[in-house]
Amino acid sequence: MKFGWVDWAKRRLAGPSVYASLGLEYSAEGVSLSLFSEQDGLWRWEQQQFFAANKWATELPDWVAEHSAQNTPCHVTLSTGLYQLRQVEKPNVKDDEVVQALKWSVPELMGTNEEQIIDCFELPVQPSSVNKVNLVATPRSLVESVIEHVSKAHLKLNTISIEELSLCDLLGVKDEPQMLISQGQGDEVCLLIVRQGKLYFTRRIRGIGQLSKLGPQMADSDVVEGLALEIQRSMDYFESQLRQPQVQKLVICLDTPHLDALKMALQQNVMARVEWLVPSFDTGSFQLLPGNIASVAAAQAGRSQLMMAQAS
Repeated sequence: MKFGWVDWAKRRLAGPSVYASLGLEYSAEGVSLSLFSEQDGLWRWEQQQFFAANKWATELPDWVAEHSAQNTPCHVTLSTGLYQLRQVEKPNVKDDEVVQALKWSVPELMGTNEEQIIDCFELPVQPSSVNKVNLVATPRSLVESVIEHVSKAHLKLNTISIEELSLCDLLGVKDEPQMLISQGQGDEVCLLIVRQGKLYFTRRIRGIGQLSKLGPQMADSDVVEGLALEIQRSMDYFESQLRQPQVQKLVICLDTPHLDALKMALQQNVMARVEWLVPSFDTGSFQLLPGNIASVAAAQAGRSQLMMAQAS
């Protein structure tokens, strides 16, 4: 990507950012933004903003300038509808050649002839005799557009990731396995199991519907019973097939006016303690919800990088 001398000069003259990290979630509906500051190790959620899909490219630069956020490290998370994630057999090549080896099979695996940017990641453990990688593919044109518009906003683009990996940063690095359940508006339920800050298991639960539409008497709902069954199946798989410790903590981030009723209903149906997702930073005047969880999680990538830099 080439930049003109004027843009380069503006970035140099702006100097370092007063903010620590800016997370962007890029979805078909638009862009959600979360801005964080850091002082003496304490992170604070300073700003939250949403830009419609047809306006974010023009409104983001003005917003960044208005809040003096130029040169802030920026971390982008792609929403689930903008990429495909598949488990595929790992090619019998060196680790640094895996992506190249999979490149030629992408049109068949993903069912598209549109040029894709691909990458892959391995989970820490797999069932016996299984040797697979998680292949991620997203249109090249989409990634190039994100890079272009983030750069034009004078932000310092550090990472582009996917939702499943970004959300891990919200649970911290703990030896105890934790399951996270979240659901955005119109999305499938997202289930993750995270241990030691790493993604061990992920799936999208289909056919559950929108949990936010359930009434206060949801304890007897077939929807909640179905969700609890899928949660328990995932826990059993994690323990028996992946030979991992029992999941004893279920963390939920769901948008419903009946939060307590949902928590109680799940607690009655799963063999784990159910807790709300409690942020490990100062939330300021904001509340962590499915609509902003991905952009907040993206910003936490900057937190992890800063902590590692300070430790070294």
